[in-house]
Amino acid sequence: MFGLFIGGLVLTSCTKEGEVGPEGPAGKDGKDGNANVNSKEFTITNWVKDGDEYKGTISYSAITADIIDKGAVLVYLANGNGGYMSMPISFVVNGNLYTFTPVFYEGGVTVWARSTSTSYTGPTTGTFKVVVIDGNSARKAKTTIDFSNYKEVKDYFNL
Repeated sequence: MFGLFIGGLVLTSCTKEGEVGPEGPAGKDGKDGNANVNSKEFTITNWVKDGDEYKGTISYSAITADIIDKGAVLVYLANGNGGYMSMPISFVVNGNLYTFTPVFYEGGVTVWARSTSTSYTGPTTGTFKVVVIDGNSARKAKTTIDFSNYKEVKDYFNL
């Protein structure tokens, strides 16, 4: 008898939806993005010796044939202080020249590292920011920003 009472209560307690309440307050505006620009950070820890250079590879599906033909691929090396330096880049440490050069292709980037040091055994790790910009966005920004300055690129494209 008790189960019948509970079952009846459940069935009679259900009602159709009531009236729609008033509209709530507007939410805060979100940060504008750019669907035509992709940016991602990568860390390379597995460097492979190739002749007198070392290479590290990054797989990034945002680098398409259309981007290569009409857009732009920018690669930056983390400077250890929260910033990024445009590549290719060369710098001197303890009298030895170090050079990092990116080569991009559909689906990825190979970063080549070289040094004049006779004891150079390649980088142990490297952090890179890869920015992929479609052709229209790259053309619009061309006269407005300095692509070698990651902060300007980041600010302009809201990355």
